[in-house]
Amino acid sequence: MLTSEIFHEGAVGEQYRTFNLVSSPQTINIIGYTGGANALTSKMRTALQWAVNNYNRLNMGLNFTLTFGTNYRPYDIVVYRTSGGAGGSAGFPSGGSPYKFVQIFSGMENYNTNTVEHVMTHELGHCMGLRHTDYFNRSLSCGSGGNEGSGGVGAVYIPGTPSGFDPNSIMLSCFGSNEDGEFGFYDEVALEYLY
Repeated sequence: MLTSEIFHEGAVGEQYRTFNLVSSPQTINIIGYTGGANALTSKMRTALQWAVNNYNRLNMGLNFTLTFGTNYRPYDIVVYRTSGGAGGSAGFPSGGSPYKFVQIFSGMENYNTNTVEHVMTHELGHCMGLRHTDYFNRSLSCGSGGNEGSGGVGAVYIPGTPSGFDPNSIMLSCFGSNEDGEFGFYDEVALEYLY
């Protein structure tokens, strides 16, 4: 699993992907988990709907559906709450399928809905194969940290995205407390190029 995102305001990087991507075209079925201690809060459910809408607005060969409930087994992606500070965690695709589990840390309840949307959209981006735009130097958005390296999954530059600064990317390693939850322009370029 990917290292948890942490809170911080920040800057920059190109868009990158893993070696593995999701097969396209296809419909990605997402469930927001609503059972027991791992249930998404009302704010988190709203933010997840907004995050799914972000993806469905793009011109790509992937369509996303969203359901809420507890029978997660048949779904492609399960989004659930777990204890922890701010941020979330997800992995990368394999075998043409998105990574199945997205953890949203309980501390996100202390942020506004748009910032929660940002984290959900970011984590779904990992499930689709996007790397952090500043994977090569996490200090650019986090204030500290170094190069994540290829992590055995690759860090492939996505053509059409900047080779310089992109402070608007939703895929920066760290996020601020007042994010708008929307893709940056080059995030959209990257996803539409890939899918």
